[in-house]
Amino acid sequence: MDKKENNTPVAKKSDVNATSSIREQLAQVQKELHVPKDLETEDGSFKFRSAEKIIAKAKEHLERLGLVFFFSDRPVCVGQWNYVETTLTLMNTSGESISVTACAREHLAEAGMSAAQITGSASSYARKTALCGLFAIDDARTKPVEDPDMRQHYPLNAAPAPAAPAKVHLVPGTDEWKRIVVSVSQSPDGPETVRTNILAYYDVPDSAVNQLLKEAGKV
Repeated sequence: MDKKENNTPVAKKSDVNATSSIREQLAQVQKELHVPKDLETEDGSFKFRSAEKIIAKAKEHLERLGLVFFFSDRPVCVGQWNYVETTLTLMNTSGESISVTACAREHLAEAGMSAAQITGSASSYARKTALCGLFAIDDARTKPVEDPDMRQHYPLNAAPAPAAPAKVHLVPGTDEWKRIVVSVSQSPDGPETVRTNILAYYDVPDSAVNQLLKEAGKV
C-alpha cells in the first residue's frame, strides 16, 4: 500500500521573540496588530477607535515580546495656537528604543468644555495619532470618521449634520475670560476677525467683546 505524502505547507512560527532587536519586534507587532473602528457615537452615525482600545490591543502583543511603552507630553506654542506634543517611546528588555512624536492643536474654545478638558482632548488625540503611527494602524479602507477627542465629524452616510452645540456664556473676569484674553493678545488676527470667532463660540454681548478686545490690546 502506497503511502501518500502530505504536501500541505506547515505555517512557520515567527522567530521574533524577547531577545530580538527592537526593529524586528516592532515589525512583528505591526504585522499582527489590528484595531478596527468598532466604537460608535450615541446616535450611531459615526464609528471610531479610541486610544484606550489601541493600547489594550497592543498590550496583548507587547507582553509576549517583552516590550513596554510610555508617553511624554509637552506644550508647544506656535503663533496664536497652543499644541500638545506627545512622544511615544517603545522599549525592549535590552534597552533599545524607538520613539515617534505627534502633535494636536487645542481649540480656542469648545462649548461645554473647560480649559483643562480642551488640553486633555488635544493630548488624547495626539497620543492616538502617535500610536497609529508607531504601530502602522491604517483605516482598512474605511472612510474617515468622527474622532470624539477633537470633535471632528465625518459622516459615514448622508444623514443630516447634528445641530450646533449651544454657545457658552462668557463672563468678564472668569478664568475662561482670562484665558481668551491671553489667547487673543497673542493672535495675529485683527479685531473684527477676533470678534467673529468669539461670537461663533460664546454667548456674549457686544459691549463685553469690546471690553475683551481692549484688555487684549486689540483696540
